[in-house]
Amino acid sequence: MPTATSMAQLTKMLQDHMKKAMREVQSRAEADMFEEVGKYYSGGTPVLYQRTGTLGSSPRTTNLGGGGNVVSFDAYLDTSGGHEGENARLRAMGFKSYFSTLQAFTAAEHGTDHVKGTPGFWARSEQKFRRDLDSVMGAYFS
Repeated sequence: MPTATSMAQLTKMLQDHMKKAMREVQSRAEADMFEEVGKYYSGGTPVLYQRTGTLGSSPRTTNLGGGGNVVSFDAYLDTSGGHEGENARLRAMGFKSYFSTLQAFTAAEHGTDHVKGTPGFWARSEQKFRRDLDSVMGAYFS
């Protein structure tokens, strides 16, 4: 590693190293989300509706941002896609017959509203984000 000859150089070197570490955390976080939403689909096959697969393709991260001594990104599920509309079969059975994408993802996370799959994918993803951050930062700054 090069040697800094001024505080400004040292700060820049640390910021660059932090950005490199956070890019790795970002990559791991996205992989974690895809793994966890994939596990959702292993929790059975719905009978009352047809899956769109929107949850499986929804994990996203923003570009690295921040300034000064802060580097960050957001990890989220993109709720802009998917099928939103009435489900006549559900309505005929007396169930809620309309879900927005956000409502469907929320029901899937919590295992409610007769949505079929393995719930808890977001909670597990968040646990993995913390593990990834600790692991990567420990490796980069030990």
